[in-house]
Amino acid sequence: MDSAHLAHDHLLKPSKRLNLRPSQWNKSQVTPEEHLTRLDASFVAGQVTGLGVQISHSGSHGSWTIQIMATTTLAASPIHAEAHSLLLGTDIINLLKLQDCDSISDNLALISVMKSSQDQYPH
Repeated sequence: MDSAHLAHDHLLKPSKRLNLRPSQWNKSQVTPEEHLTRLDASFVAGQVTGLGVQISHSGSHGSWTIQIMATTTLAASPIHAEAHSLLLGTDIINLLKLQDCDSISDNLALISVMKSSQDQYPH
């Protein structure tokens, strides 16, 4: 099964949106838990597209990082490739049951669309 296809099973739902704004945690917490997701894709027309997801966690019980590299043949453009990367990252975040996960991407258009969607349908 195509790795990006797996992510389509978990499209962004109102209760499982990525938090693309800076984390807002209770200032009284001594050691807040933070999650950060970095997303990227490598697109060259006519070739297999590379997808990258890195999820980092830091909290009172230590820190960890997961890096996933996958490929897809479904991307038709650079923005489409970045969207596949976002969907893969979202799928992983959902499987890990992470909440308030900030995301970083080098694709301003994709982040702008996600922020706009989040502003229209806040969780």
